[in-house]
Amino acid sequence: MHNHTILPEALHLNQQGEDFFSQQCFQEALSAFRAAHQLQPDWVVPLNNLGVVHWQTGQYQEALINMMEAYRHDPYHKETVQNLIDMMLALEKRESAFLIARGYLRKYPDDMLIQEKVKSFRPTIRIVHHMARSGGTIISKCLGCMNNVLLLSEIHPKGGRWFDPIVQAHQWFGMFDSAEIREGRLTEMPFLEKISRVYEKAYGQNKTLIIRDWTHLDFTAKPFVENPTYELTTALVLDQQFELLHVATVRHPIDQWLSLRNLSVMKDQLTLDQFLLGYRKFAEKACEIGFIRYEEFIQDPPHVMTILCDRLKLLFDPDFLHKWYLYKTITGDTDNQRVPKTSISVIPRRPMEPGLLESFEKSKDYWVSLELLGYPL
Repeated sequence: MHNHTILPEALHLNQQGEDFFSQQCFQEALSAFRAAHQLQPDWVVPLNNLGVVHWQTGQYQEALINMMEAYRHDPYHKETVQNLIDMMLALEKRESAFLIARGYLRKYPDDMLIQEKVKSFRPTIRIVHHMARSGGTIISKCLGCMNNVLLLSEIHPKGGRWFDPIVQAHQWFGMFDSAEIREGRLTEMPFLEKISRVYEKAYGQNKTLIIRDWTHLDFTAKPFVENPTYELTTALVLDQQFELLHVATVRHPIDQWLSLRNLSVMKDQLTLDQFLLGYRKFAEKACEIGFIRYEEFIQDPPHVMTILCDRLKLLFDPDFLHKWYLYKTITGDTDNQRVPKTSISVIPRRPMEPGLLESFEKSKDYWVSLELLGYPL
């Protein structure tokens, strides 16, 4: 309730309405609440009560109109917030319920009742996982250029000093106020809070947020972090607040290794055995959540992107084939001269030195990975 004096007549009419409501005299209650609202239009309580009565009597559209008006008057009126959350959940609008609750908790973070409510419903977030040099950049460009998609690239709880979700959302998509970024209030937040803030902004713009996970940190680690966890850390953190829709993309281990070891940043950082152990661990996770093979994507991009969109419950945009190469808001190797700029095509395997294939074939991790991911043995 705003800080103003409530007229005694309005208080009396509202109380009358509550008495009628408790006696299940719904029409009389509606009349009393309407009269109280007309007498004091800036008082949120009668509006909230109108919404409750309309909801109880099955007039859901009217109920929502009343409740949204009450919410606009005062987004921190607890009863209105609770009622509006319950209505949104009943209408299966989890995302809207989440945003209303989050807005209220910004001002009242210690409100246990609303906190408990938030735990009972979780909006959906989409994540794509892939290891470095496995075609993730081009697949992400194809996703990112689709209609109403907002993609953050190489995001990870441990990766903020390289790729910060708030900074990306601000620089690439114009989200957040420059002053907020400068003062560091947003960039100093915990990872989960950052993603929640970006999610809210994306939802407000009618965009679907996709997180391109920086999976390298979990399964290869070097040179950015010391040791791999062999867990999908980004997914584990986001699972605290979101329903996850996630999928992996994979590439044959030989091609991935030949490309990865060529990166200057990876020079002398990783042995083949370390790489293959991480690869196998990722292959196991990929089997758990579902995966697509880069080689199949290259052969038939529209078919594989249809499957990927289906897994992520995204509206497939067939125009991606004409847009992906114009998509610039991405991290990763986007200037590989071996790949034509405007078409997706098969790249011949890089040359291998004598003995390298034998080194792969000596590794149990190599054979297990091929079997897990359905590559020919």
